[in-house]
Amino acid sequence: MKRLLVIAAAALAALAIAPAQGTAAPPAGFALSPTSLSFATAVDSFQYQFVTVTTSRRLVIQNPATLSGDVSRTDGGSIFFDTQAGSCWQQYEALGDPIPAHTSCTIQIGFHPDAVRSYNATLTVSRCTHWHLDPTFGFIVCDALDGFRTASLTGSGT
Repeated sequence: MKRLLVIAAAALAALAIAPAQGTAAPPAGFALSPTSLSFATAVDSFQYQFVTVTTSRRLVIQNPATLSGDVSRTDGGSIFFDTQAGSCWQQYEALGDPIPAHTSCTIQIGFHPDAVRSYNATLTVSRCTHWHLDPTFGFIVCDALDGFRTASLTGSGT
């Protein structure tokens, strides 16, 4: 009987330690809307639009958001950029507060074309799993990221 209990205990311990197969990573806890933005403005002019972040749980996101693709201007500036003027940064993270659960806030994206042509980029908004407060100014600084959402960006310099 003791031998059966030992075998059963060992089997249960192995199940507890073994990773579950087919288990998905936990969701990022937020959504972006819309998932694509289109811009059109004159060369060297600016245009701004908002992406809305809707949370399902308390959240800290990386600020500024990451952009990839056609993002660098020939003069060293940025074609697409996170202005940090959206409410996610201004109302929460700049003040050292996570974004509350079941909240919607915005990220403002700028477009500043440097030539008459088409541009394509991807906005990536990443969830911070570990963060700290900047000791001088008190805003949130990400230390580790896990989970993200993206939005496609297209632009036309006219």
